[in-house]
Amino acid sequence: MSDQALPQGVLPNTISLVFGHPDASTLPADDLRAAAEAVLRSHPARAGLAYGAEQGTPALIDYLVHKLNREEGLGLAHENLMITAGSTGAIDMIARLYVGRDGVVLTEAPTYHDALHVLRDHGADLCGIPIDGDGLIVKALETQLATLRREGKSPRLLYTIPNFSNPAGVTLAAERREAILKLAREYGFLIPRPGF
Repeated sequence: MSDQALPQGVLPNTISLVFGHPDASTLPADDLRAAAEAVLRSHPARAGLAYGAEQGTPALIDYLVHKLNREEGLGLAHENLMITAGSTGAIDMIARLYVGRDGVVLTEAPTYHDALHVLRDHGADLCGIPIDGDGLIVKALETQLATLRREGKSPRLLYTIPNFSNPAGVTLAAERREAILKLAREYGFLIPRPGF
């Protein structure tokens, strides 16, 4: 990483992994510039310089629905998918719709730091569930759910990153996925999927 591309506070001759910021010298700036110029020259009205459809570009949504249904065996329809400008924006929308002030949200511990910030901003009551090398520990989740039930609380959702979790990098084992889905049905909480 060149010294002028270093984030504030990072010493020269270090490789910064802070918040997943890529080395600026690896970004394809020339290719992106050429692509943008080509689109602006040939299709200026469709270049995306104004607000687009709230749900996202319809053609891209159609493509993604078809791809996810084909590759993951899902039964998604066009209205089941929304494109956001990143997972943090998606988490914000999910929190606005489903959490509410003092709503209980289960999260992996550790988990994506910005998700915690957003959920706290919405007044969520966060309950961390530990992970190990195979992802979220189902027994710990069961214990937390039983405790919440005794306290008269119902979790609104489980925030989990099942594939290559951030920051741990682990992937949730298949048998744990099935057990977590069973618990979600039993206890009535959602498992949103911001990003895939």
